[in-house]
Amino acid sequence: MKILTLTCGPLETNCYLALGEAEATVIDPGMGAAALVRREIERAGVPITSIVLTHGHIDHLRDAGELSQEFGVPVHVHPADEPMLDGGPLLRELFDVASMVPIRDVEKLGEEVRIAGENYRVVPAPGHSPGSVLLVGKEVCWSGDVLFRGGIGRIDLPGSDPEAMLNTLRGPVADLPEHLRVLPGHGSETTVSHERATNPYLLRLGG
Repeated sequence: MKILTLTCGPLETNCYLALGEAEATVIDPGMGAAALVRREIERAGVPITSIVLTHGHIDHLRDAGELSQEFGVPVHVHPADEPMLDGGPLLRELFDVASMVPIRDVEKLGEEVRIAGENYRVVPAPGHSPGSVLLVGKEVCWSGDVLFRGGIGRIDLPGSDPEAMLNTLRGPVADLPEHLRVLPGHGSETTVSHERATNPYLLRLGG
């Protein structure tokens, strides 16, 4: 699998394009991602078969409806964040929600999801949002806005839950294998081992 990072939108959100031998998956297509994805898919010559969201905030899904309709593929999201797919209450003007293509083809994330031809575990990781998830494979974990290099996602937004985030850090994040690459929703990639050794939020928990 080849993974391309396409950083886009006013909050510099990482959209990821996972390219397998015969199919591709788009993860978190934020504002401006559609044009970037089209360019890379044309170069790669493989079809997009799905769009997967790590959570339901507008900066991670602004272009999901456009890509879903264009390529005829579903958008996978955790049920708890499905109510946010209309753009949610925050930053609507900044992300031009009025002209956003609606997300019509929705599939609820279960215990596993297929990404570019490979199966990934879907691990609920609430706190930043009710339906935040970790997408965990053999070598890679997409962490959305749960875990960043040197930080964690905000817990002061509508729908955020500080106690749930603490439980996520103590449970799902602490349980991640050390060798995994971590591909976050913002900023540069990292590894589980690096975050356990340096991330102040994990160190406070003895992580």
